[in-house]
Amino acid sequence: MSPLSARRWLVAGLAATTAFSTLALRLRAAEPAGTQIELWVPIVVTTFIVAAILALLVGLVMPAVLRGNFLAAGALVALGVAAFDLRLLVTAIGVSPDYFAMAETDPAAVAPLQPPYATRLPYVSVLALRTAGAEPRIALRDAAGRELPPYGGDLAMDGVAHRLNFLAPASPFTLSVQGSVQVQAVTAYDGTVRAAGKFIHFWWLFAVAAVTAAFASLGLADAARLLQRRAGGGMSVSHWAVLALVAYVGITLPYFDTYAGGADSSGYLNSARMLAHGHLSLPLPRPSDAGMLHAARFVPLGFTLGASLPARLVPTYPLGLSLLFSGPMRILPERFAISVVILAHLVAGLVLMYHLARRLTASEAWAFALAAALALSPVYLFMGVQPMSDVPALVWVLASVVAAQRGRPTWSGVAFAAAVMIRPSNVLALPAVLLARSWRPQELLHALAGALPFAMVEAWCNQRLYGHAWTTGYGDTSTLFGRQWLGPTFAHYARWFPIEFTPLILFAPAAPFLRRLSVATRRLIVVWTLPLLCFYAAYYCTHQTWWYLRFLLPTVPIWLCAAALALPPRLPRPLLGALALFAGIWLFVADARLGTLNSAAGNVAYEQSSEWLAAHAPADAIVISSVTSGALMHYSQVHFAFVGAPSESRDVADYAAAKHHALYADFFPFEDKYFPPANPSGHWRAVHQAGSIVIWLWEPEKTRSPG
Repeated sequence: MSPLSARRWLVAGLAATTAFSTLALRLRAAEPAGTQIELWVPIVVTTFIVAAILALLVGLVMPAVLRGNFLAAGALVALGVAAFDLRLLVTAIGVSPDYFAMAETDPAAVAPLQPPYATRLPYVSVLALRTAGAEPRIALRDAAGRELPPYGGDLAMDGVAHRLNFLAPASPFTLSVQGSVQVQAVTAYDGTVRAAGKFIHFWWLFAVAAVTAAFASLGLADAARLLQRRAGGGMSVSHWAVLALVAYVGITLPYFDTYAGGADSSGYLNSARMLAHGHLSLPLPRPSDAGMLHAARFVPLGFTLGASLPARLVPTYPLGLSLLFSGPMRILPERFAISVVILAHLVAGLVLMYHLARRLTASEAWAFALAAALALSPVYLFMGVQPMSDVPALVWVLASVVAAQRGRPTWSGVAFAAAVMIRPSNVLALPAVLLARSWRPQELLHALAGALPFAMVEAWCNQRLYGHAWTTGYGDTSTLFGRQWLGPTFAHYARWFPIEFTPLILFAPAAPFLRRLSVATRRLIVVWTLPLLCFYAAYYCTHQTWWYLRFLLPTVPIWLCAAALALPPRLPRPLLGALALFAGIWLFVADARLGTLNSAAGNVAYEQSSEWLAAHAPADAIVISSVTSGALMHYSQVHFAFVGAPSESRDVADYAAAKHHALYADFFPFEDKYFPPANPSGHWRAVHQAGSIVIWLWEPEKTRSPG
């Protein structure tokens, strides 16, 4: 690489990284204000369309000034846009970073805030949740004590946080809160953010504008290529791919969900913490005076009672993913360690997707396009930013196939064994690994040698924890599968595959029937897709929601390759460009509508509710829980009781009353059905709300003294 091209590469890289990093900050700043990510889509699209067109125009109009360096011109424009955007973002975040205030009683909760006028942000937004009681009152008071009433917004008592908007004062101010209301965040913003909520209703106009602008700029792009050739070169496709990957990481990184939330994430992270401390099981967290309750009441989600260790908790889920988390946890802060593992798998999946597509399609452009399609797929993005096993399952299956194709049998065996340790159903991908190449006997022995140590470790752990080498923590799963689920699940596939992978995925089923493809490729497509597709079609919950297609993620790479191979082989280049643009817009809209980056914003409530109980509940309190039980174990030392029916909650309530323990409940609204039956001796009172989780306290009726 010449010094000139190296400088172009450096300038363009810095420009793209700066632009996309500030975009990530802008999206991140929307969270404290309660702004949905979708509201930023029109602004982002418009900003980048304008920046791209300006870059093209500058490169054409001022080639002499910039010595014909089109990329340098684009870099200057991108840096200018990014610098302006960064100015707004830094000031917006600096006004009130992660500000929280709680007013549980009528006395005003006063919190001093710095004035936002210096940042030229004209509005202040208060995100608040009305919990109960009479109409609450929220006001801003300036330094002179004058009250600044809100000019818009209301606090409806519907279990959802709402915003009150104020004109930004020109002096330090305080926030006055009266009534049963929880203030979750205070932030300042500009008119652009305010207008974004109105733009979202015209999203389709922005999509049309994006397509029109892209096609209108084709002529400018052709002229720019002429300038590039005259200037002696430009960036290759690989360089743009690296920049795109950097941008992808920059955008997704602020949204990594590192919380121990529901059953899966809390199960994996609790197990990882256990393994990081050198344990395979944990003592049952049962109070010493709880002999009247069954041991199952003290088993959180993600764990079960050991077959040979009845007084200890053993993991429900396979240990593979927890082992991957536990290693970094031994040397890094826990949350950072979780992020490292998430990031490694998110990026590895895309790199391996490129290598698979490059080998099957023999086209670098197709390889990058299919890797981008995987990156933007809602289910890949949604599950990939969480501590879940789905993307790691894809990564290790894909790594096994790619290693086999590249003649690395030992690594193929290692990767396949890791995939099975992460998710036992990945054993159904074995035919795909075996058909990935023409194996020689010696290579098969090397693959077996790579897999055998991991298989022995897994068998030993299963024997130790569950009583048999072939038994897992799931126990008897026969009741979870049935023929009655086949119809609903295949209908679910037909509906959601085109949404999550664009309608182009509908070409994939035709690939095995195309004679222009090699027999080996057609066989690979069939044996890779069908086993898992049919296996999870009989699973009871696959059809319930869009993100349950996560079970099929290990097959998605071959689905995407099959769709590309099934398209007519000699499509005109403009048509291919239009298809790529269509697919990108389709996936971007799907991500926005499905909220694929919103999991952390919702799951933080698990940590907040657990930490509130740890700080406010008495040391001997008992907390009735269900979905939040794993989070309570991870974030606190409170005694919890897992319940799944009102009768079980009644047993726990009777025990708490008999032993004089304070009794709390930590429930989502849909878990209200688990409350004990009505009891005239007392009542439940909501004492705190974190996100959608409500914490309740049981208050016995006080007996009046005679007279």
